[in-house]
Amino acid sequence: MKHLHIIAFDIPLPANYGGAIDVFYRLKALHEQGVAITLHCFDYARPHNDELNNYCEKVHYYKRDTSLRAQFHLRPYTVVSRQNTDLLRNLLNDEHPILFEGLMCCGFLDDVRLKSRIKLVRPHNVEHAYYFGLAKATKNIIKKAYYAIEALKLAKYESVLCHADAILALSTKEQAHFQLKFPKKSVYFFPCFHQHETLNLPTGRGQYILYHGNLQLSENEQAVRYLCRYVFSKLNFPCVVAGLNPKPSLQKFIQKYPNVKLVASPTKQAMDKLIREAQINILITHQNTGLKLKLLHALFAGRFVIANSDMLTGSGLETLCHKADSAEAQIACCKELFNKTFDENDLRQAVLVPNYINSEQAQRLICLF
Repeated sequence: MKHLHIIAFDIPLPANYGGAIDVFYRLKALHEQGVAITLHCFDYARPHNDELNNYCEKVHYYKRDTSLRAQFHLRPYTVVSRQNTDLLRNLLNDEHPILFEGLMCCGFLDDVRLKSRIKLVRPHNVEHAYYFGLAKATKNIIKKAYYAIEALKLAKYESVLCHADAILALSTKEQAHFQLKFPKKSVYFFPCFHQHETLNLPTGRGQYILYHGNLQLSENEQAVRYLCRYVFSKLNFPCVVAGLNPKPSLQKFIQKYPNVKLVASPTKQAMDKLIREAQINILITHQNTGLKLKLLHALFAGRFVIANSDMLTGSGLETLCHKADSAEAQIACCKELFNKTFDENDLRQAVLVPNYINSEQAQRLICLF
């Protein structure tokens, strides 16, 4: 039996946002392939979850260091706050391979005591590019300064990845970035793991146009404001915005648009139903980092998908979506598709299976350790 340590930046259950979904369904798929997993995760905002014991031999929880010392360190705060000595002590109890989930979990990647271990890193973004994007998107001066400083630190810290045996990029664009920066390293494209093992596409026509995402993130709030102002307000169709923890200011903003309904913090089951019953999932971002998991979710379980170029960059999923970059093109696309019967099942089957199926990706991953 193969054993693997997984160091997760957060508790991956409930799997209700992109990073947690990718981590949880990866460890679940590895477990189903017979891998014994020791999970290490940080419990700074979410409760311990006993369901993880169904997939892991051991689960260790650690507190993040949120002190001023961590904030003013030369290394990124996201890294230093997770550099817990108990974590290192637990890693040293055996010689099993280690999967570091995100650059933020790589505080011990270059530790000499782990030099002989197989070390895999799953970057969840080109982190400095992601943080520069957050700095650009937020209007809060303090947050803008934090994101910008953290981005500079992350850009410098990324060189730690030279200590990895393999890098598991989540998009072809990021694969190219890491391959260029680390030409002697093995860099592989591993799409996001997700909840779907088969296509489960709805029939007939849907009832509304849906945008969904984690609404507490500034990039998603920016997308919602853009869509309401320039797209949804120009349409006579019902539109829905759904996602976690929208700010009161965003809730008030959406109320100004009579054809737009907000569904705040829906359960997983409710979100699945919203995606399934929509006629169109419209997915817009102004940050072309990573592979947006909501894109995969919509393609596996929804009808038509409209996406802009930044959402599709490096995904390999361009042929499955209706690409529209301007507000005018997005409005025209919505009008064209809203009364159309969905008939793209065969195309999705050909592209998504087996290239984006968890069990296939888990078997590829196991070959690396």
